[in-house]
Amino acid sequence: MERTYIIPLRKEWRKTVKCRRAKKTIRAIREFLQKHMKTDDVRIGKHLNEEVWKHGIKNPPSKVRVNARKEKEGHVICELFGKELPKKVEEPKKKSTVEKLKDKVGKDTPKTAKKETVKEEKTTKKDDKKDEKKENTAKKEVTEKKSAEKDAEKKSIADKKPQKPEERKTESSKDNPEKKVKESSQSESKKSEKPDQPKPVSK
Repeated sequence: MERTYIIPLRKEWRKTVKCRRAKKTIRAIREFLQKHMKTDDVRIGKHLNEEVWKHGIKNPPSKVRVNARKEKEGHVICELFGKELPKKVEEPKKKSTVEKLKDKVGKDTPKTAKKETVKEEKTTKKDDKKDEKKENTAKKEVTEKKSAEKDAEKKSIADKKPQKPEERKTESSKDNPEKKVKESSQSESKKSEKPDQPKPVSK
């Protein structure tokens, strides 16, 4: 909904002191639009504001021609006649008292700063514990790998060692039973071939 109004201002600003006339005109524009557009939220445009304050606080204009538009949200935007109305006006975000204090001081308030430091310490401790756990698991894996490698090396060295002849014989006899029989027959023949030792003669 768009409308144009000619707002009379002289009657309004003549009610106040000279040094407050421009402020009173702005208030009068706002009240007029609230009455005719039937909303409480009226937003005055840049060019209209400049027109009111053009000749200073003591000499505002006696009347003003205005374009006003009512938005879906319920607020009204008004601008000087002949100037384009802004498309969208962003509503100011409500700041908490802590944020306002931060903006004024430029630093964190002591309570919030303490809370933030405590939170940071807790998060750092948790991160440290996680890192320690990861390191411990990694160390265990490395030690297990090393021990497995050492065991494999020991086994390979034991396999490579030269065997004693007795062990070889036993292994060969275990593998082939025919060889075992031959070895036993050879040992018996050797015993039979040995000459009997002469008995010592008693004097």
